[in-house]
Amino acid sequence: MKKRRIHYNRDFKLKAIQLSYENGSVTRTAKDLQISLKSLSLWRNILKKNGDISFPGKGNPILSSDDKKIKVLKKRLRI
Repeated sequence: MKKRRIHYNRDFKLKAIQLSYENGSVTRTAKDLQISLKSLSLWRNILKKNGDISFPGKGNPILSSDDKKIKVLKKRLRI
């Protein structure tokens, strides 16, 4: 049987990251939340790199405010 891929929402990821810092152990937090250590470590790195714009939603790219403006302007030009 195929494994089903689980998609976690932004709030869950942020709370898991916060809990990992409070516990001081990524391994223990991942085990307690029943998520993979690799996922939790990746989420922490993404948050550290991108800050508030992290985790925009399934299938949505991480865009800075300048990138968002460019995208809107390009869309207007096409119209």
